[in-house]
Parts: sequence; C-alpha cells; structure tokens
Amino acid sequence: MSASKKPQLFVSIPFQLVLIALSITILSGIYLHKLRNFDPVDPIEILNDYNPISLARFGDFYTKILTGLAIEQYETFDVINNNFVIVGTLWFLADPSIINLERLNKFSFQRGTLLSVSEPIISLEKKKLLVQYRIRLQFSTPLSYTYFPLDEHRVTLRLTNIFLDPEEIIFVSEHRYFNITANAQPFGWTMLDRYVRYGYRKISFDSVEHTDHERSNYDPCIDFFIDFTRTSYRYIISIIFPMLTFFYLSLFGFSTSSSSQFYLPTVGLTALISFRFIIDRLSPAVGYFMLSDYLFFIFLAAIFIAFVFLLLDEFSQGIGLLYRKTFIVVLHLLIIMLNIYFVI
Repeated sequence: MSASKKPQLFVSIPFQLVLIALSITILSGIYLHKLRNFDPVDPIEILNDYNPISLARFGDFYTKILTGLAIEQYETFDVINNNFVIVGTLWFLADPSIINLERLNKFSFQRGTLLSVSEPIISLEKKKLLVQYRIRLQFSTPLSYTYFPLDEHRVTLRLTNIFLDPEEIIFVSEHRYFNITANAQPFGWTMLDRYVRYGYRKISFDSVEHTDHERSNYDPCIDFFIDFTRTSYRYIISIIFPMLTFFYLSLFGFSTSSSSQFYLPTVGLTALISFRFIIDRLSPAVGYFMLSDYLFFIFLAAIFIAFVFLLLDEFSQGIGLLYRKTFIVVLHLLIIMLNIYFVI
C-alpha cells in the first residue's frame, strides 16, 4: 500500500472519543455498583455459641454478665495500615454478689492494646452492680484487601477475659448495648450497621490425633462488629483513573501517522510501569493480589497488545481501517469484561 493511502487508515478521533465515553460510563457503573452493594470479604474468626451441649459441659453454676460498649470517638481510623484507636466506655452489669472486680478488671481485647483504662466507676442499677470503664483502645482487625481500592470492611472488636471461665461467668450482650455516637464518623467511610455476638473461644493445648483427652481452655468472649463502606473516591481516582488514562492515550496511536503511531503506546507502557511504584506506595502491604494489581496487569496487557498490533501493521502492507476499528472495539470490550469478572 502506498504512503499516500496511509491517512485513510487513520481511526478518526471522534470514533475514539465515543468509544472512550461509552467505556468510561460502563466502567463507572461497575465501580459504583461495587461500592453501593456491601459485601465484605473480611475473615470472621470462630466463636463458639452457647448451646445445650456446651452449657452442659460448663455445668449449671455459671452467671451471666450483661456487657455493653459505647464508642465516642475514632482517634485513628487507618484502614490501609490496619490501625485503629477508639475512645469509649465499656460496662458490665451483674448481681453484686457474684462480681469479682479484681478479675473483671483484667478484661482485654484480642489484637488490641489498652492505651488507658480508668478506675472502675461503680453504681447500682435496679439492684444490680454497674461497673464502667473509660477506655482508650488501639487495635487491629482481620481485614481482606482483595477488592482494594473498591473495598468495604467489617471491623471486629473481640472482648475477652482469660481470667474468667464460662463455668463461672458468661458474657452476654445485645445490639442495643453497642452504641456509637453520631459524631464518630471516620473521614472517607460511612458506618452501615453494627451488631454483636457472644460465646466462647476454645484454646486447645493438644492435638486430638495425639491424645485421648484433649486439654483446652475456654474464655468468654463478645464480638462487636461495625460495617463500613467507602465514601471517599480518593484512592479510586488516584489509582484507577491514571491507568485508564494511559490505556486510552495508547489507543490514539491508531489515529496518528505511521511514523509516530508507536509513540503513544510506548508512552502509555512506560507511564503505566512507572505508575506501579505509586500504586505500591498507596496500597496496603499484603502478600496476595488485590484488585488494583489485577487492573494494573489488565491495562498493561491491553496496551502491549495494542503496541504489537501496530508493530504488525508497520511491517505489513497496512491493516485495513475496518480491522483497526474492530480491534479497538474488542480491546474496550475486553477491558469491560475483565473488570466485570474481577470487580463484581
């Protein structure tokens, strides 16, 4: 094909812009669907329920202690580094004849450090003893960043006391006894729901395969759950938008002259590879692939495929305009389908 006919093979810029607009609209819908449909993948730790079998094991001499937690403030809410600091009040309500304050004071939070605990504030409420503690707690929680930066999370606080045994004491609670003030809203996140569950954890010292009599400890526990969804688009704009920009920029290589058609895909590849360092800096430090990683390799592969296509065009007699347009449409569809697969 002669050089004079080469301009006829250019894919028009309006055609490119229409495809980009459609692609952005569909991808935005995919991402918004993910953000608006709460479906956390954070692991939930095992907590054994109190049932007739377990209660029979513990005997009939246990006493229930009603337990509640009120969170007043999030001093730190760092999901990326899994670091949280809260200020609040923890309280226990029980028959005064059975509460042993010395042992009750030794409560703890799994994966947490009590930065400060007040002296117990004691009062009577309907002939029962109400014991309150002002606490400042730093903790981490089991988190999964599989869908970062489109992630939502279920934050878990596990209260326990290794100095109490379910044979003596059972912690109980209800949804209404877990309160969070309206002002306690971390930036960039919205609380959707909260709830509690109570039970006991079992710590075994021997493997069942190696002993006929398993030796175990049982600790009363309460799990406080808080569901959060992301409302800040900072990470979406900072991570996904640049990768989309590099991809769309590379496609404009199909709309330039033969002598410069490699320039934009090369720039796109170089920029995307360099941008990987920024992604790593913004992302949580985990040992598995996150959504941001999959999207990076998807866009990297798409730009590389476009580069190879133009390379074949350069060393052939010229690939027809219809094939060029079809190829661009297929690339857009591929990006959309892979986003649907990994996001939804």
